[in-house]
Amino acid sequence: MVLGDHDREVFTLLHTYFRVATARELFPLLAAHFSTRFLLWRRLRQLYDAGYLARPPAQELLGSRLRGGRWDLYALDNRGAAELRTLGREVSRGDHEKADELKPLSLGHLTATRRIPCFDGRRPVTLPLKPDATFVLEEPARSDRTVYFLEVDRHTMPAHRNELEQSSFRKKVLAYRAYWHDQRLLEHDFATTDAVVLTVAESATRVASLRLSVEREDADGAARGLFWFTTRAEVITTDPLTAAIWTTAAGDRGSLFDPLPT
Repeated sequence: MVLGDHDREVFTLLHTYFRVATARELFPLLAAHFSTRFLLWRRLRQLYDAGYLARPPAQELLGSRLRGGRWDLYALDNRGAAELRTLGREVSRGDHEKADELKPLSLGHLTATRRIPCFDGRRPVTLPLKPDATFVLEEPARSDRTVYFLEVDRHTMPAHRNELEQSSFRKKVLAYRAYWHDQRLLEHDFATTDAVVLTVAESATRVASLRLSVEREDADGAARGLFWFTTRAEVITTDPLTAAIWTTAAGDRGSLFDPLPT
């Protein structure tokens, strides 16, 4: 099998960000290489057959159903880890062999678009909410459980629009803020009331624009710790779980495993 840059990016994402993931979680960050989810799904199967990817024994298939099928869950395997080492990446031999023990990292999903009652500053509205991906981090020793909603921003929509009929980041902010405020919905969907919205943008300039959009809709500052931002370059070149690459709308910087100031 001949590997390409798109394959190495798959390995990098599985090592540094997702640990375990389906084509559905990976696609938003790999859309530049794969025009459809099916093409990515097919390539993941080829990499699995060649020994670059593994399917964790304890969760070989993800239980959610889409279009009558099931999404295979993948992790990095020995050959994929070896390929990353040839590129100078530090990959501990234990990292990729623990995929079947990932109780602390479990995946949850909003499998259908939710309709969230909101207030847009003038009138009540109902807005759609469907993240690009959703995952839950658990720390059983501390009884901590946090749900993370991932948004991959490709700068295809404006940060702000006054009207909500068309897409905008403001529309997402209103929906997430209302969802977060309704603790009953979060508790029902994910058995936790602790949530974070992670947005990966194309540039630092775009991050600044998106942060400003949150500030406009969050006058009291209550939800500025809900929205965290970084750039695609930082996600690809660091470990997004442990590196301090995330900045909140309030301007605090930190990592997912090093809680930001409250």
